Order: sequence, then C-alpha cells, then structure tokens
Amino acid sequence: MRSHAQPPSPSSQIASGIDRHGQTRCDAIYGWCLVAATIALFCLSCGVAYYSFGVYFEPIVRSYGWSPAHAAIAFAIMQSAAYATSPIWGALIHRLGIRGVLLGGTAVLALAFFGLSKLQSLSGLILGCGLAGVGIGAFLTVPLAAIGEWFEDRRSLATGIALSGFGLSAFMAPLVNLAIATYGWRMVFSVAAFAMILIAGPLCLLFPRRTPVAPAEAAPNAGPVDEVDFTAKEALSTPAFWRLAGLFLLSTVGVTAIYPFVVIYLEGIGFQRSLAVFSVSGLTACAGLGSILCGLFADRIDKKRIAIVAFVVQASAVALLAFVTEPWQLAVFVIAAGGSAGALMPLIPALVADYFGMRSFALILGMVYAPAMVFWLPIPSVVGWSAEYSGSFTPAWLALGALTFASIALAARLKPPVVARAMRL
Repeated sequence: MRSHAQPPSPSSQIASGIDRHGQTRCDAIYGWCLVAATIALFCLSCGVAYYSFGVYFEPIVRSYGWSPAHAAIAFAIMQSAAYATSPIWGALIHRLGIRGVLLGGTAVLALAFFGLSKLQSLSGLILGCGLAGVGIGAFLTVPLAAIGEWFEDRRSLATGIALSGFGLSAFMAPLVNLAIATYGWRMVFSVAAFAMILIAGPLCLLFPRRTPVAPAEAAPNAGPVDEVDFTAKEALSTPAFWRLAGLFLLSTVGVTAIYPFVVIYLEGIGFQRSLAVFSVSGLTACAGLGSILCGLFADRIDKKRIAIVAFVVQASAVALLAFVTEPWQLAVFVIAAGGSAGALMPLIPALVADYFGMRSFALILGMVYAPAMVFWLPIPSVVGWSAEYSGSFTPAWLALGALTFASIALAARLKPPVVARAMRL
C-alpha cells in the first residue's frame, strides 16, 4: 500500500533507486511480477471455465442429447455468478487480504472443475458452472486492485497488459479441443482441477498478504482526503457509477453471448470444426491485443472517446456475424469483435480508478459488474431458443448488434462524478 508521507527529494530518489513514478526499482519489478501472475491466473481460470466453454459445450451436449438452449443456462449462470460474487470477493479483501481472497477463489474453481469431471446430469452441469463462476468472481477484480496499488501514471497500461491474460487464454481453446479429442472432456476437467491447485495456488502466494486499510480505519490517519477517493456508498449515489455499470453490461452482451454457440453456429453454416475452434482462439487472442493497445493509449487519450469507438466497432462486428459466409468475413468479425471487446476490458477498471480512486476499488468495480448478472442470466438461453424457433442464429446476432449500438449514447454521456464535500466529513 502506498504511503501518504511526503515524497523524497529528486536527489534522494536517485540515490535510493526511486523512479519518477515514486516507486523503488524493486517495487516496480514486483508490480510487473503481479501483472505476469495475473495474466497466468486469467489463463488458468477463464481459459478453461469460460473461453473454452464453446469447445467442451458441444461434446457434452452431444453425449447426453441435451438441448443447446437448456444447456446454455449453465453458461449464463456461470457468467452471472462471476459478476454477482465479484463485489463480495472485493469486500472480503479487508478481512482476508488480497492473497487470501485469491486462494479462496482458486479453491472454489478447483472444486468446480473436479465436480464437472464427475458430471452426470444437466443440473450437475448448471451447479458446476455456477460454482466455477463463483471462483472466477475472485479473479475479476482482486488482482486488478493489487496492480492498481502499484501503478499510478501507468495504471491503464498495467491493467491492459494484465487483462491480456484473457486474450492469451485463447491458446487454451485448441489445447482443450485436442485434449478432449484424445482423452475426453472428463479428464480435461480433472487435470484443470489439479492445475488450479498446483499452479494457480503458488501464483496467488506472490500477491501481498496484508489487508488494505478500510476507508473508515484509514480516515483518522490519512490526513487530508484525496480529491478522488470515494467510498462504495458515495459511488452508488453518482450517475457516473450507473453509467459505467450500464456500459459494462452492454459490453458483455454483444460478444460474450456468442461464445457458447460460436462453434455450433459456424459448423452449422458450413465451416469446419477446426476453423470454428480457431475462431474462438482468434476472438480471445484479438481481445488480448486490444487490451494491450487500449492500455497504451488510455493513459494519454480521453477514455470516453476510446469507449465510443470500441462500441461502434463491436456493434458492427456482432451484426456482421449474421452475414458471414466466407473465411475472410469470419476473419474480419474475429479481429473487430475480439479487438473491441479487449479494448473495453481495461477501460472499465481504469475509469473506475479515475472516477472513484483506489481505496475501495475492488468493491466498487465488483458493484459495477454486478448489475450485469440480472440482465445476463436469460441471454444465452434466449439466443438458443431463438435459433431453435427460427431455424437460424441471424435474428439473435442482429438483435445483439442493435443492443450494443445503444451503448454508444451512454458512453457519450460519461463524465467524472462529483460528491458533496460534506459527505466526507
């Protein structure tokens, strides 16, 4: 945690190895180690549970003869559980510390993967995916809180690079597909459970053990309150919070509603399974690249402008999917949809940090994520039922594209919040 003491003079900074950002060289190295660990944790957790869902979804559905629309409920519950529990995990930071929360999320994910390896029923799939969502919820905000404490001027860049772990998890999809073809999906989940314990567990130990000071405890000792230093209660009272929550919700609807069905859809319109699986990898790889590029520019360019451009590209890409017939068109969709989704990933946390400060960052970011739970829950099933009723995914893709376009007007109204000074006294 950063100290509020007076910074040392430039000469003493040079002598002690403190850079112009107020960090010692060891602190800077440690900060980038946290970024690297976060990338690995995203790959291990979301790479299997979330971004490879479309890969193992198809063989599971085929094995049991379930309706894709009914089985897609599991994906919706996993997504909703992640968003619903992320503020809970964020609040637990002040009791368990960052390291303790991440270890808890790791244990829950390991248990979920082990349960899915023993899957026997649709209810078991829903329960296992829901439990996986609870575990993922710990990784959505808590590592970013640790990174935010170590970076100030380069916070967007560090966050963008960390969130590229979602893109790097693209490489998990073809590996999962190959493993399923060779060993079966049950073995894949068993290995994933052990990987969470043997690999993710030690990575969590790299994060700080100490608990960040809660706002109420810090106030008597922190001196003057920083200009941007909101409590969760204050954040909830601002229009900026609800606009960010709405933008996050709309940013997840367009592309993520496609993930459970993309392999089935592309195979259904004539693409080979290998290309369909590669498109999943392409989406997440482009998302990782989009996160890094956004991080590079978000510290220099108005984040609102970046958000508007990203939503325009994403809405157009989702609508384009309805008309894809050739590989080059699929490539355009993958680059545009993945890149824009990736650009939005670090923007929301960066805007939360800019608007509300870092003291309650994990809790406020989790609260920004949480409203998506209510809206997101029926979306995958609605998409599946729409396809079954109409015989085509085209109406669903066009509707999702139109819904994403609605976010542009909301992004244009973003502005920093103002809280009456009296509320802080």
